This record gives sequence, C-alpha cells and structure tokens, in this order.
Amino acid sequence: MINQPEVRFEQRGLELVGVEIGQRSCSPLISSVHRALFPLGLDISSYRVRPNDGGLVEHLVLERHGGGRIEGALSADAKAAILGGLI
Repeated sequence: MINQPEVRFEQRGLELVGVEIGQRSCSPLISSVHRALFPLGLDISSYRVRPNDGGLVEHLVLERHGGGRIEGALSADAKAAILGGLI
C-alpha cells in the first residue's frame, strides 16, 4: 500500500502563500518541493515541521526570488510543480 502525501495549499485571495504537506513517512519532502519550485523562480521563505500520527506535517511559506505575488498562471504552475515533485 502506497501512502500519498496529503497536500493543502494556502492562499490569501488569489495569491498562493504556502503549502502544508502531511505524510505517514518520517522523511521530509522539503528538498523535493524546493527542486520543483526553483526553476519557477520561487523559494521557500519559512519552514516548519511537526510530528503527526507517526509521520510528519511540513509547512512551507513561499515567495518569489525578486519579490511580488504568486498568482495567476504562476500559482497554477507552482501547484502543479509541487504535486508533480511529490509523485
């Protein structure tokens, strides 16, 4: 049985501001997310992790390299990259 991570995107209006990833494994996924976001010009500005039911919940706050909002097509691309990077 494969346990897929549970992903919840955080938005402020139309702007993507963060993502929370819960999983049953104790191996952090931050490096996979970072590799997926970097080519889009996005970075992780804050990272928190906590244990949860034998696994981890990771909370990542996102930002653009040069500042500005993550919305519209960039938001959709970021979400797709995150989900694709976790498979």
